[in-house]
Amino acid sequence: MATEISTKTANLRSFPKGVSGNPGGRPKIPAELVDMARAASPAAMQRAIDLSGNPDGNIALKAIALILDRGYGKPMQGVELSGKDGAAVKVVSDDGFAAFAAILDEIASAKAGRAVETK
Repeated sequence: MATEISTKTANLRSFPKGVSGNPGGRPKIPAELVDMARAASPAAMQRAIDLSGNPDGNIALKAIALILDRGYGKPMQGVELSGKDGAAVKVVSDDGFAAFAAILDEIASAKAGRAVETK
């Protein structure tokens, strides 16, 4: 198993800095397809509206969700953040960011063998 994995990853290399792995970006959707989809949209929405009254609850619920998503956008998803070991997240002020940046400058200067000016 280990040799199978190593042979699969043997030729993998990361891209050089500043070079995209996909320089052309996502492929464009053909204009004809976009036009066809937009032309069919009113009929498709009417079909979803018709299905929203379906006696099968699953079909009705999916149709209603589609209608609401198109009309109002998908609902925002909440994200719960916590710090280390579930503790509260600490908010750093601008002064805290400045102090952190100064520490990073000191580390970079020390690695480069330069003297650091302190304020």
